[in-house]
Amino acid sequence: MNLIMELCAGGELLDRIIAKGHYSERAATKLCRQMLTVAHNCHLMGVMHRDLKPEKFLLLSTDEDSPLKYTDFGLDYHPWMRVDGDTSDKPLDIAVLTRMKQFRAMNKLKNVALKVIVENLCEEEIMGLKEKFKSMDTDNSGTITYVELKAGLPKLGTRLSES
Repeated sequence: MNLIMELCAGGELLDRIIAKGHYSERAATKLCRQMLTVAHNCHLMGVMHRDLKPEKFLLLSTDEDSPLKYTDFGLDYHPWMRVDGDTSDKPLDIAVLTRMKQFRAMNKLKNVALKVIVENLCEEEIMGLKEKFKSMDTDNSGTITYVELKAGLPKLGTRLSES
């Protein structure tokens, strides 16, 4: 299996925002317009993305006017939900069923890709991940609750590798 991805040499938008310190109203408007265009295009395709944030936007290049690319749709949306979160007793439209099948296929691809990554970790990396998990699993239940996850997330502007 080959996973082909686009190189986004400009890094994360959040890192650029922190490094830059401030944006003019014109520059901020341009960035926000690109971000909202992503959400709009998702909605046109019947996909509701519920976790838009600067660290998930990558810059295509290091240029000041580099276009943004959005990443990581993995756990953020369900293609069969409406924007208001409401549901109905009407039978699902064929387009919705098609999107559900596509969503399931993407999750299968993601799981296979994660399996390949995990199988190629060295013992030291595995031990480091286990220790990180144990430090976040404060009640020693073997699972990380939402509260534990929020408490274990790094503060804005820091990286997991630094925490």
